[in-house]
Amino acid sequence: MNPFSIRQAPEFIQREIQLIQEHIAPMLKKSLGFSFISFPLIGFSIINIFFLVAIVPDTAPKMIPIIIYAILGALGFALLKESSIKNKEVHRTGIAFMKKRIETSTDVIDDVKKRYIKSLEQKPQQAINVFCEFLTYEHNRATSRND
Repeated sequence: MNPFSIRQAPEFIQREIQLIQEHIAPMLKKSLGFSFISFPLIGFSIINIFFLVAIVPDTAPKMIPIIIYAILGALGFALLKESSIKNKEVHRTGIAFMKKRIETSTDVIDDVKKRYIKSLEQKPQQAINVFCEFLTYEHNRATSRND
């Protein structure tokens, strides 16, 4: 499901997606913060090392600034790696939340729950689509039971 089409999704789907977003928001904020800091550090250090090596005359002392910029670049790459790890954690947490929500459903039989959970595990890149499909199925079952 396209993130923009979630706004046009039924209210029961929007409510569940909102719960997932609230659950993963702290980790996502940290990941974005790491990314936001890492790119300027990497760019700044690469540009300055290039200028020190290519443009500054050989008579000027260059070793200490190169080491400092290399450390800043390494810090930037470490933050970028940490951001990548946090992004994977956000994805795993979201899928775990979806699995738990599917398991706790009272309107769907166990075989169908297992099928949706298996589908989440097999297609993690399509987790939101599978979850929305489950929510729609659950909603249809609940409304047909009430009629």
